Order: sequence, then C-alpha cells, then structure tokens
Amino acid sequence: MDERMSNKHINIDVLSLNMNFYDKNGGHKSPRTFGDVMKELGDSHTFIALQEFGRMSYSHDLDGEKIEQALAKIGYGTLSPHKDGIFPVNVRLFYKRTDDIQLLNMETISSQYPNRHIGARFLVAGREVLVHSVYLPLSSKDLKGKRTYWQDILAYTTNSNVPLILAGDLNDSYLRKDNTQCIADIRTLNTLLKDNGGDATYKTKRLDHIFSDLPVISSETRPANFISDHRTSRVKYQLI
Repeated sequence: MDERMSNKHINIDVLSLNMNFYDKNGGHKSPRTFGDVMKELGDSHTFIALQEFGRMSYSHDLDGEKIEQALAKIGYGTLSPHKDGIFPVNVRLFYKRTDDIQLLNMETISSQYPNRHIGARFLVAGREVLVHSVYLPLSSKDLKGKRTYWQDILAYTTNSNVPLILAGDLNDSYLRKDNTQCIADIRTLNTLLKDNGGDATYKTKRLDHIFSDLPVISSETRPANFISDHRTSRVKYQLI
C-alpha cells in the first residue's frame, strides 16, 4: 500500500433506521410515500443499516423491493439475509459502490434469528472494517433467545480484530427508570464499543444505536420525516 494512502484519514458516514414495516395499526398519521423514504435515506452515506424491513410493509404502504432497486440505481450494493422472516421484521445493509469500497466477505454474528442480522467485512480505501445491521426482538417475546443473541454479539465484538460498526434496534432502553431485562448487555457492549449518543429514538426511549470503536467526527438523531415511528441515527466516523 502506498505510504501516503496509509496515513490518510478516511471518513465513513453511517445511517441507521428502524423502518417500522411491521406496523399493525394501519399506518402513520401522515401517509408514507416512496419519495419520503428516498429523501430520508439519501445518497451521501457510506453505509445504510435498516431494520424492521421486508419485501412489503404490513399495511402495504411501502414496497421494500422498490426501495432496494432505487438505492441500487443511485450506487448502493445490497446485503440481505439468506431468507427473510414471514413478517417484515428483517434487516438490510446497503453500501456505497465506489472504487474505494470493496466487499471482502460476509460475517455472521449469531445463529439466532438469522433474518435479524446481516454484515460483512469491507475494505475501505485500503483499510478493513466490519459493518453490521442488527435487530433484536422484544424481551417479552423470547427472552431466552434474545439473551443468546446478546451473548453472541458480545463474543463477536470481543473477538473482533478490526474496526467494527454495529448499527440497529436493540429493543432495550436505558433511558427509563425501570431498566429493561437486557440493559446489562447494552452496558457491557458500551465498554467494548462506544455508543453514538444519548437521545431518545422511540418516544422517550433510546432503542436504536450505532456502536463503534472508531473516532466520531459527528453524530445526530433526528425525526425520520414521518416514514417511521423511530428516529434516524447518523454518525460520521474517521477510519484511520
């Protein structure tokens, strides 16, 4: 590798959002449109991590395949689970296809809920980085399975030998007085990686996170333009 390239700082922009495709209440107060989605996701991110996604939203107001095709047209590659679940509670990871970004190989975090995690090892401007989109179920639904998933996440993070970005909806919050059942796991993860911030992403709770061991340039949490009941998380990192 050229010595000048090895000393160059590379910026990575990551956006993460729970898309709320499994909305069984009949949609949002304001109708979501394809245009709203594309405006929110944009075309300036290195990686886009989506959760609660699928081929079609539960209320049929959004077409997941159409979104994937549109992102492909503006230069994104798509990573998806080998098989989606019956309901639209799946994940996607999109990466910008440029000469500086190369997909090396897929990486698996856990055998639990294979439709709820997707990730890979990338080469970005000559530097390796692991990027994952994850979505954990509610503790009340399957606490045993969720705890196993958490154990696998923590083991994977501990054993990682290159910079790691872990983005997604963890479905546990430490922004409430009655901490949820897996809050200890979030705190443990925060000793291995650093969270992107402390703002609430779902009502008054922080369920969505972007964890990484990379230096943070900037971060923000903002309303998702009415396309989701979650807020959008975005972090810009420096890959050194």
